[in-house]
Amino acid sequence: MLLDGVEDGDAAAEELDHWLSQDGFVMTGEGIRGDPTRTEPVEWRERKKNISKVFDVAAKHGVPVRWHTGYTSGYGGNHLFHLYPDWQDPTLAAQLKAEYPEVPIVFDHGGMQAGWREKYVDKVTQVASTFDDVYLEIGLYWKELMKKPMNDPNISVEQLLWGSDWGASMIQHSQHHEYPPTYWEQINSRGLPAHQVDYWGATQRQLLKYAMETDLPQDDLNLILGGNAARLLDLELPHTRMFPDYKTV
Repeated sequence: MLLDGVEDGDAAAEELDHWLSQDGFVMTGEGIRGDPTRTEPVEWRERKKNISKVFDVAAKHGVPVRWHTGYTSGYGGNHLFHLYPDWQDPTLAAQLKAEYPEVPIVFDHGGMQAGWREKYVDKVTQVASTFDDVYLEIGLYWKELMKKPMNDPNISVEQLLWGSDWGASMIQHSQHHEYPPTYWEQINSRGLPAHQVDYWGATQRQLLKYAMETDLPQDDLNLILGGNAARLLDLELPHTRMFPDYKTV
């Protein structure tokens, strides 16, 4: 989806509107992309105009907007972070949230796409603690990192989604007796992985470790693992009895 320039932004919004009108499409794609051929940074004022086009379409269809966060170090493919202010500073999402209160935002990767630096995690939790319909995807968090949103009194467990990347380039790095003990990264010395990296098994294990260590209520764990996503995306489920549902007495 190209979003640089008024014409490209309009065309991208038109295409997004088309797909969200089809059955089975329930949210925008990962992040708000830009022109891959761009070499010069774009000012936030101009970038925001094109991002607003995405929010206009999302508001029309009643769907969430996904906002890419996080940073990878290897392979030298991170020029977009230096070109787009919203990739550098996810707290800018608060401006769009204030202008589009009806549009939920999902922070892809919850600020931790890869590596061990927690700068972006701190920024996305800042926004999530301000708006109760801003969601954090915590699939790439290690066990200790999950304490940041879990222990924040202004972030509900209902704002947490378990999900991750799909394993295109990052592998799991382990460093025993160090912090963090494990994280995901593009590692130049190993080259590009040619196998399907098992994100699902490894990331779910971190969540289960946290749940066992803290005695996380099973109802809360079920929400993170699917209940929150089902509610957010208005998914029709064959059974909903596993997800908390209280009636007024």
